[in-house]
Amino acid sequence: MSRIGKRAIEIPNGIEVSVNETLITVKKGNKSIDVETHGRVGVEVADNNINFSLIGEESQDRAYWGTYRALTNNAVIGLTEGFSKSLEINGVGYRAAVKGMY
Repeated sequence: MSRIGKRAIEIPNGIEVSVNETLITVKKGNKSIDVETHGRVGVEVADNNINFSLIGEESQDRAYWGTYRALTNNAVIGLTEGFSKSLEINGVGYRAAVKGMY
């Protein structure tokens, strides 16, 4: 059972979300990310939240429910926070230096 699909996605300020049949468009300024659901889940935007619902009762439908919710959440996070990469070095005897452009 998908626990990810049950959670609603909160839409931050500055983000516009529109649903056109099976296409979810997440937009901020002139950048936009589209998530195609292929009609496998129900999508509803209400009260500054994005809610996903099951269409069928098979196990594959539940997998799509969580997957498309996660993909849409990643699109929202990608437009608000962007991509970042962190490096953690554990141990003794390692040397690291930061070079290049930021």
